[in-house]
Amino acid sequence: MGMAITIIRLHTIAGQAREVLAGARRRRGGGEVRKGHVAVYVVGERPEEKKQRFVVPIWYLKHPLFQRLLRLAEEEYEFHHPMGGLTLPCTPSAFLAVTSAIHCQ
Repeated sequence: MGMAITIIRLHTIAGQAREVLAGARRRRGGGEVRKGHVAVYVVGERPEEKKQRFVVPIWYLKHPLFQRLLRLAEEEYEFHHPMGGLTLPCTPSAFLAVTSAIHCQ
């Protein structure tokens, strides 16, 4: 039973990751943000890399893990977001880890 639940969770997480990555592939100014979603930007793995755009469900904004990222963004950028949108001070891989953790809860 435990193995089946793990497989189902992995399948769900993979689907969610595909959705988040699809949002990341959209260029700034390209692609509309669906109703009930919000676009955020995260910094690259290295300083010279461009920021990546992710589109996530708006209910993420209430989740404690995501709120921690929002507090870090407030400390880092105050209200001056360099991309003109909500920028989170974490790498894309860290952001994906957070979104995966949100879906596992």
